[in-house]
Amino acid sequence: MYARLPERTRHSPVDEHTRTGDAPKQSPFAMTIPIDDAFHIELLKLLLHVAWSDDDLDPSEARALLGAARQWNLPPVELQRLERCLEKGERLPAPNLGLLRQRPDDVLSTVRTLIGCDARIQRSEEEMLAEIRELLGLPPAG
Repeated sequence: MYARLPERTRHSPVDEHTRTGDAPKQSPFAMTIPIDDAFHIELLKLLLHVAWSDDDLDPSEARALLGAARQWNLPPVELQRLERCLEKGERLPAPNLGLLRQRPDDVLSTVRTLIGCDARIQRSEEEMLAEIRELLGLPPAG
C-alpha cells in the first residue's frame, strides 16, 4: 500500500528513538532541520556568530548549538570543531551566504530559535537578525 523508503533515507533522531523507546532530549531546532549537510555546517557557522553577537555565549545557547549539530548528524570533525570553538570562546569561519540564501526561511527560523533560547533578546541580537535578513536578500521586517 505504501512505497518502501530507500535505504539511504535519513530518519529523524526522534523517530529512531521513538522506535527504541529511548526518547532523547530534543534540540530547540527540531522543527527547522534542513537535509543537506553542507547547509547544516554553514547554518551552524552563522548560529555561532549570532550567539556571540552580544559578546556573551550563554550556556543555553551553547547547549542548543551542540544539540542542533548532533541532531543534524554533522560529521564528527565538524562537531569536534564546534566543541573546540565553544570551549575556547572562538568563532567559526564566516558562513557561505550563497548556500544560506537558498533557504532563507529555514535560516531565519533557526536564528530566531537560537536568539530566544536564553530567554533574553539583546539589542545586538535583534540587529544581527536584521543584518541576516539583508544578507539573505530579504526585505526588512515590517
